[in-house]
Amino acid sequence: MNYFLKKGGLPMFSLSRFILLEKNKWGETRIHLGVMAALTAIIYFICILVDFNNNSDMAVQQTYGHHAVIFVLMLLIMAPCFLEPSINKRNSIFDILLPSTTLEKFLHIWLKYLVVIPVFVWLVMQVLNGLFGLSGVPYLQHLASDTSFVTSVRVDHIGMLCLVQPIFFVGCVCFKSKNLLKSFGVLGVLMLLFVLIVKLFGLMIPEDTKGYAMWNIASYAECNYPLSFADTMLLDAGNILFPILYIISSWVAAYFILREKEV
Repeated sequence: MNYFLKKGGLPMFSLSRFILLEKNKWGETRIHLGVMAALTAIIYFICILVDFNNNSDMAVQQTYGHHAVIFVLMLLIMAPCFLEPSINKRNSIFDILLPSTTLEKFLHIWLKYLVVIPVFVWLVMQVLNGLFGLSGVPYLQHLASDTSFVTSVRVDHIGMLCLVQPIFFVGCVCFKSKNLLKSFGVLGVLMLLFVLIVKLFGLMIPEDTKGYAMWNIASYAECNYPLSFADTMLLDAGNILFPILYIISSWVAAYFILREKEV
């Protein structure tokens, strides 16, 4: 009843065992939630200081609230590297003794960093916004509107979290030390490869009278060069499928790396 995958006659997933794992890990998760709540409040506080340091009069009309949302997003992306302990001989022995499989441990981490912590941080932001809105201070009320539900929850923010966070999780699993710095290095290499690939495509595609912008590949059919209907549909499908495949493949790779580390 609790099992949906089996390998060699042994269950890879058990709901009751997974719940037990969550109970065992709740103390650690609670600390992580507290750290993220404190860091989110610090980001708000720093944005307030920057606003009033620049110009307290203009701060009522224009705040650093939108920067706060970006900083919190970056915090969520990097969270696996500075919250999750690296796998070493000391903590791997404890993990092996836990009555759970690699899949269950992976699901615990996946849910924590992609669902639980982001939702919790968003709730913290809304609580802060509510307090700012009730304060009666015009600046704080404007800051609350800049970090409101509409501003803080956007498709591109969710997409960025799903696209970039797997790099830091894989870095947390792979690297024994300085995993945050090394993960940034991996991210920089991937961004450089992306720029080089886009530039290569930009050189291969013929220019029109307006010239070709290398960052317009995603909207190439509308902006730069006429394409047939079939080519346009293929391009649009690629723009949707490639990010999805990248996200799925990144987390699958993270699972197998975690399994190899435990072995």
